[in-house]
Amino acid sequence: MDDLKLYANSKQSLDKQKEAVASISRDMNMQLNAKKCAVAHFIPKKLQHEVLVGTHSTKDRNLGFPLLEGAELYKYLGMEQKIGIKESEAWDRVEELCYKKAHQLWNFDLNFRQKVNSFNSAVLPALTYVMSCVAKGSGKYSSVLKRGTRIDVKFRKILTKHEARYKSCCAGRIYLPVDKGGYGLRSVRDSFEESTIYSWAYLCTKAALRSSLNLFVTMVSRGKRCLVSDALGILKSYKIKVVVDKTHSTVILDEVEYTDAKSLARQVVSLMRTANINRRYECWQELTRAGRVLRSTSGIDLTDSFLWFKEGKLSAIAVRNVLAAQEGCLLTIVHPAFKNNNGDKSCRACKKTTETIEHVISSCTKWLSNLYIDRDDSVPRNVHYKLCQLHGLPNGHYTQKVDPVLENDSTKLYWNEPVQTKAIIRHNKPDIIVFDKIKRTALIIEIAVSWFTGISRQKAIKENRYCVNGNWEDDLALPYPWGDNLQREMQTAGWKVSFLPIIIGATGEVLSELKPSMMTMLGLTREQTEYCIERMQRSAVLGTSRIIKNHLASQG
Repeated sequence: MDDLKLYANSKQSLDKQKEAVASISRDMNMQLNAKKCAVAHFIPKKLQHEVLVGTHSTKDRNLGFPLLEGAELYKYLGMEQKIGIKESEAWDRVEELCYKKAHQLWNFDLNFRQKVNSFNSAVLPALTYVMSCVAKGSGKYSSVLKRGTRIDVKFRKILTKHEARYKSCCAGRIYLPVDKGGYGLRSVRDSFEESTIYSWAYLCTKAALRSSLNLFVTMVSRGKRCLVSDALGILKSYKIKVVVDKTHSTVILDEVEYTDAKSLARQVVSLMRTANINRRYECWQELTRAGRVLRSTSGIDLTDSFLWFKEGKLSAIAVRNVLAAQEGCLLTIVHPAFKNNNGDKSCRACKKTTETIEHVISSCTKWLSNLYIDRDDSVPRNVHYKLCQLHGLPNGHYTQKVDPVLENDSTKLYWNEPVQTKAIIRHNKPDIIVFDKIKRTALIIEIAVSWFTGISRQKAIKENRYCVNGNWEDDLALPYPWGDNLQREMQTAGWKVSFLPIIIGATGEVLSELKPSMMTMLGLTREQTEYCIERMQRSAVLGTSRIIKNHLASQG
């Protein structure tokens, strides 16, 4: 260890400690570097008229250490080491620096997940560091938590300014973990509470700090604020009951005795985070428009549906647009913000029906022949690419045109290629067909993008179209009557045929049965399947964002 900080209650005591360190260093053939050391004296006001410290020299006389005076600072690893700094001054300084850093970070040319991770690792630690240094704060602890809430609000405004979210989007969703469909951004208020709990756990489980713990307990009994009172307030708000044994420096939680500070803090923080996650998730779910996807009864997998968001490998603007569509925040003509507008509510692009978000991103005839096709073609390319890898077929760059037929000794792969049949079948050109020449098996893969409420219906349409009746004219009238279909025609030709419908929501949703079906029929591992689903979702939501930008920019 080459860094040491010494404390003493008098100058004479401090001199003795320095001499002891210098002596030990000499015995180890090490030498103190006086230029990198410093000495600072702090005398309470009530003793300043009694104790005098020779400050006429800029150096400490014994070992030649520089003597800090006035506004002079000593920095260790970039962090200022200063005695007597006011708590309010520290908060104001760190807030200003964090706001500046947050503006810079969200303005960087990074993808969305990189920005979130950078914020959590570069901005929040500065605030929690100040919090961890407060053992006996001024004012009330509730004021500190209000400060955390106020900082959270300002950070959300920064996200809005840098086009990472819309102002009306669900605020609680920002602080939910990514596997729950949240941004994964850490709350400043939550971080303050967690920092306090970590300090409290260390205080309660370290025998060397027993005297400090007794002092703080005495302060609590006198109604004074300290680390223990702050922690007890947090535990009470989360209904967490603990028993502190000051004699043995242990804490009992849920009938488990903890002697290690880290284990205790992690357990308490885990309970706190679970409570916060459940509270925010329920609030999001209860929102009339924003919580629709969580209340869906159409078999949507609410974990796999956010794989694309978990990876976050797209711009913040694209994420903002897609989540706004999912939460119903886009300013379409029928948005509640325009409820007092008695004018025309029809779509500004096609003029045929009401301009809802669902209509804009999944059924507007204006974009049917261009942007919808681009999106619907980009999604299956991810499956085609993975199949080429699995079967040793050449796969081109995503900017290149896909070959309609790829073939080797064991496999033939069709891409939007019509299948020749004896009977006339209108729907004979699925997105992908995989022929196994050796096993004489064929897998028909049909892929589509749909609004999340219509995913199950779109899946049923695909199954009826290729496995029941390929000539039925009323596509939306389910179920189809039995008739000629592509699957039966291929079976007649000697192939053992399977059918795999893949429906991706326009904002990334998938059915719970999709992953096991892909693993079984495509022969993929769980990791490969999740990667493929995430790539398809990414293509779908990028296409959706493009549609949103073009539609809202059009004048009608």
